[in-house]
Amino acid sequence: GTDKTLKGLPVIPLTGSIEIMAEAATLFMQDKQLVRMKDIRAHQWIQVENPVTLEIIIKQVGPEEVTAELWGADDPSAKTLFLEGKMEFADSFPQPPAVSPDFSLTDERTPERTAKQIYQEHYLFHGPRFHNIVQMERMGSDGLVGYLEVLPIDNLFRSNPNPSFIVDPFLFDAVGQLVGYWPLENLETGFLIFPIRVKEVQLYCPTRPVSERVKCHLRVREITSTQIRADIDVIRPNGQLWMRVIGWEDWRFYFPRNLFDFWRFPNRGMVSTSWDAPLSPIHPNVAQTLECFQLTGFWELQNT
Repeated sequence: GTDKTLKGLPVIPLTGSIEIMAEAATLFMQDKQLVRMKDIRAHQWIQVENPVTLEIIIKQVGPEEVTAELWGADDPSAKTLFLEGKMEFADSFPQPPAVSPDFSLTDERTPERTAKQIYQEHYLFHGPRFHNIVQMERMGSDGLVGYLEVLPIDNLFRSNPNPSFIVDPFLFDAVGQLVGYWPLENLETGFLIFPIRVKEVQLYCPTRPVSERVKCHLRVREITSTQIRADIDVIRPNGQLWMRVIGWEDWRFYFPRNLFDFWRFPNRGMVSTSWDAPLSPIHPNVAQTLECFQLTGFWELQNT
């Protein structure tokens, strides 16, 4: 049977939470331009199954720098810190550094899947509004090259057909999606990851217009047993840098491959495998009416 009380956990993506802080900080700094975000750290996901009251705290710590905190304030006596970071402003965007057109990869190869297949086959769980990856060009053991496209935003909010973002949270999320996909082609275990921290985001021009395609150079900088850290350059069609992300960090989860496949398509198969051993002591007339299955490969089950 199906337990209808079990549902997916709807949460605001990390980049959506970052956009909330960026908009609040921009209002505080008035006519200044956001040019850098630093030390962004996620403490807890913001669940949105039920209405949530958020408190945003902006504190000026320098002539052009503020700290930003995003709190859950449903219970004033027990607030929850969701996200924190620092925002730097200037009168205008800085001149972007030159980006080399050459981006070599170790063990370079053609990606195993197209962008369309990544979404259709649920290697990434994102819905259509987040399908910003449009091309996987090259894959390597230390990074990848892919393309993102800015999707329409006129049907996001019923109250505002023309929203204005500081940093497009959908396209920014797709930058993280590239980091999230890389382990699926390069790691045997711990390939399911979720973002927890971003060291720095440098901005060199406004959010890009709808339908523009940007190129991403992603370099994996560090892999530990618990985390993956990567840097990403997001490059405009004219070859100039739009965004440089330094130190995007994801936490690794060690799902068995069969559980990951079940999670992708739960209606196509089972996590367990047939197991006849427990039926052997039972009388054949009874055993033929029973079927036994075993869950294997789960660390929690193997160590209890």
